Amino acid sequence: MGGVSFRFFGVDRLDFYDGKMTNWRVTDCDFSNALIYDTWMGDSKFYDTGLENGEFHFVDFSNSTFAGGSFQNCKIENCALSGMTVDGIDVEAALDFYRDHQK
Repeated sequence: MGGVSFRFFGVDRLDFYDGKMTNWRVTDCDFSNALIYDTWMGDSKFYDTGLENGEFHFVDFSNSTFAGGSFQNCKIENCALSGMTVDGIDVEAALDFYRDHQK
């Protein structure tokens, strides 16, 4: 189906399994309640996208950049933080400093 364009359509409860969907562009679509599982999305780009109330389990964000977004009320639990920075501040070092000065 290369080069096909779907506009102004609805597809509820569609199930894609073991497929190849490279070089897609998805614009102005509602993916509410979608489940993305065991899927490689490397080199993908997300612009002006709402992921409110999302859940990310066992997701690899290595070498990714988050800019101009919001992490308001988000939680990061049991994740590898090696090399992660927030506005240039090393997160692991900042957490170590914080923990060392809690008492």
